[in-house]
Amino acid sequence: MVEIKSGDTKADRLQIWACRRCAMPIANEAYITSRNFRGEQGKAALCERVANTKLGEEYQRNMTTGRHTIRDLFCESCNQKIGWKYIHAPDPSQEYKIGRYIVELELLDRVPN
Repeated sequence: MVEIKSGDTKADRLQIWACRRCAMPIANEAYITSRNFRGEQGKAALCERVANTKLGEEYQRNMTTGRHTIRDLFCESCNQKIGWKYIHAPDPSQEYKIGRYIVELELLDRVPN
């Protein structure tokens, strides 16, 4: 996965979201493109980049916006499922999600950068 590096001007501006279970940094506020999403646990965000994660196997899942191909997203440190990555969206209006990640905000904590 992509690392959150110091010296990345965009990444240095805002706060980090870390796994609530183990405190591993997962996402930077700078790469959250929308908070208008719902996950399995409640509020979620769409992210361009994540760090310290691993992906599960690809599968199809019915969602409110249609049937999407996704891969579950796990914290690399503690294996907590924290969201998913969009692989394919059949509806052209949903293609902006492809290659991006949903992170479950209920499973993360905001920490100072």
